[in-house]
Amino acid sequence: MRTCMIAASALILLVFCVVFFTCNPPSDPWDASKAKVGLILKTSTGQVSESSISDTAGNTDSIGLYLYLSQYIDSTRLEVRNGSTVEKSELCTEKIQQIDTIYYPVTFFSAGNRTVTAKGYVKGELSPFASATIHIIERPEGNHKPVLTVSGTKLVVAGETVKLVVS
Repeated sequence: MRTCMIAASALILLVFCVVFFTCNPPSDPWDASKAKVGLILKTSTGQVSESSISDTAGNTDSIGLYLYLSQYIDSTRLEVRNGSTVEKSELCTEKIQQIDTIYYPVTFFSAGNRTVTAKGYVKGELSPFASATIHIIERPEGNHKPVLTVSGTKLVVAGETVKLVVS
């Protein structure tokens, strides 16, 4: 009986040593390498996407910038480009308080595709990066009132059916 207890204890000790000395602990989920920036695009009608939106010229859209593990991010740069032309650039270096998402309103008056980039810098090095596209279409010519015409007689009696042609 005593031999069984010693053997069981030795087996438990052996298993513990094998597990303790051969298992690697998981990586730290709060490590600086896990820091990231992200974009949220919102149209003037409230549609939301992290990759692309479409809207009409002259409407005000929103670009949201959010940070994950912001304590490691020294600064962020948000840029909106139309081809090689920078139309908007925001640099944020001072963090007074933790904010979930910062929204920047933007209005584009000409059609075209805009590339939005968010760059995060950890210890002065470019690390997290996010990109999205805003597609702006031309605003159609102003609204015109419809032209209503009445076919047949123009004298209508109450209760009579009238046919209106819209062109």
